[in-house]
Amino acid sequence: MACKIVGEVDVEQLTYRLLDQPWHDECEIILDDSPGLACDEVTIRYDGGSGRSVFLRHSCGPKQGFFWDVYGDNFQEIELAILALSCAPYPAILTGKRKEERHG
Repeated sequence: MACKIVGEVDVEQLTYRLLDQPWHDECEIILDDSPGLACDEVTIRYDGGSGRSVFLRHSCGPKQGFFWDVYGDNFQEIELAILALSCAPYPAILTGKRKEERHG
């Protein structure tokens, strides 16, 4: 059950506050609602100008949490993708640099 919100929610401002890291600007949340799919697919891609893309995934295994890989998980809804991206680690897999080295 969700909390009751009394008043208006500014979706743009909420998204801006959740996705507050500089590298978030280099990510894409992609909705694929092509006919023939059993349900909409929502993936998150990071390129960072490298020409190679990685996609956000989530593991429920021993090393639980978000990580970047060559293919992504279906986050099912754009709202869930925004929340996932706000919790994701910096995608150092492409750059070989830590967040502190890249963005000061």
